[in-house]
Amino acid sequence: MFLFPFTLAFAQESQAASDVPAAPAMALEIAEFRLNPGAKEAEFLAASEGLDGFLRSCPGFISRQLVRHDNGGLADVVRWSTRAAAETAMQTAGNDARAAAYFRFIAADSVVMRHAAVLRSSRR
Repeated sequence: MFLFPFTLAFAQESQAASDVPAAPAMALEIAEFRLNPGAKEAEFLAASEGLDGFLRSCPGFISRQLVRHDNGGLADVVRWSTRAAAETAMQTAGNDARAAAYFRFIAADSVVMRHAAVLRSSRR
């Protein structure tokens, strides 16, 4: 008997919550690439710091990791508040000298760009 009022209240609350439109999901932007032949990694990493400055100025930016795959390829993994924020930043990146300096190191024909909606996230 004790559980019935709780279950009924939970069911009513769940129904009300389902009537509320879901907020846009956080987005991950994953850009896999290789450097241009002859590119110096130290110079690339310095340009990467400049890209960080550009990203910090973009609304919706949360975090970025630059990673190296086991096969030597690289990837930027960027977390955005929404997919729209990621797309807006990409549209403005070409007009930013810091971003342009970073992109000059990347072999354009090697870029594979993906976006993913974050369904669940956890932290330690």
